[in-house]
Amino acid sequence: MTNRRMTASSLTLPTRLIDQPRTDIAALKPRMRAVVSGRVVAITYPIEGSSMILRAHLKDETGTLIVAWPGRREIPGVHVGARMVVEGNVMYQSSEQLLWNPHFQILEDDDG
Repeated sequence: MTNRRMTASSLTLPTRLIDQPRTDIAALKPRMRAVVSGRVVAITYPIEGSSMILRAHLKDETGTLIVAWPGRREIPGVHVGARMVVEGNVMYQSSEQLLWNPHFQILEDDDG
């Protein structure tokens, strides 16, 4: 077994979403990869017998975006009033702008 010395330049650290530049919801375009932040203003829970997709309505100062997680009935920390940052590809479904299965981070009160 060889000992390898780790240096700061040899490490790749994960990038936190809260540190990424953000796009206003009003500026989103189809097929755009975007990082968006806002507050959850509504949640649509899947009903029994329907496709299991949790949908959260995320609002910033410029508009509202639907964030959808397939295969989920609930996600800890995602509730009405929660602040979050999401990252994903923008798409339209039934004239609604949405991010499908995005990466996300819940924001604490002292986070940007």
